Amino acid sequence: MGTLGGFPNPPAMVRAEQSSAAPHAIDVEPIARDTGSAMAKTPHLLVYRFAPGAHTPALVQGNVGSVGSVGSMRNGDELAFAYTNPAARRYVAIFGVDDHQRVYWFHPAWREGAPAPAALPAAAGPGPFELPEAIRHAIDGRRLAIHALFADRAVGVEEIEAAVRSGASGVALATRLGGDVAVVERDVDVSR
Repeated sequence: MGTLGGFPNPPAMVRAEQSSAAPHAIDVEPIARDTGSAMAKTPHLLVYRFAPGAHTPALVQGNVGSVGSVGSMRNGDELAFAYTNPAARRYVAIFGVDDHQRVYWFHPAWREGAPAPAALPAAAGPGPFELPEAIRHAIDGRRLAIHALFADRAVGVEEIEAAVRSGASGVALATRLGGDVAVVERDVDVSR
């Protein structure tokens, strides 16, 4: 199990197992542990933001349960991620798409001029599994749809971007990329 060391919401709080409210606690739905249900196989994405100069991250609201819930961040915040992978898919990629259809890569990193990477090996199980670094992008739009793509093959970032350019998101993105793909999407409002 990842430790989420230094995060204000350790794994027990993220799973809503906290016994009393702390000043920084939020209400979240429990993550299913029953391996027999479809929900138990659904991956989850936790998004944390670090404001410029901050040493303590904040969990972006709207991450677990709340359908249609929208989180918020300021342009210039660094984002860090943790995920669950109860279906044990072998690879994960995390990226954002703004309201201008620009794609922002978080994991794997894709630096300008570098060869196109593919999804990263994923840890399997209930997690949460913390990814090793926080990333900052200058987001052009006012809304960022953050996607975590889980697959049994190392999907390339160019293939993912081609599917995004075709207008696919959420379930349509997973369908376009193949039957071994699951996509979790989190909408975040970006303020200046």
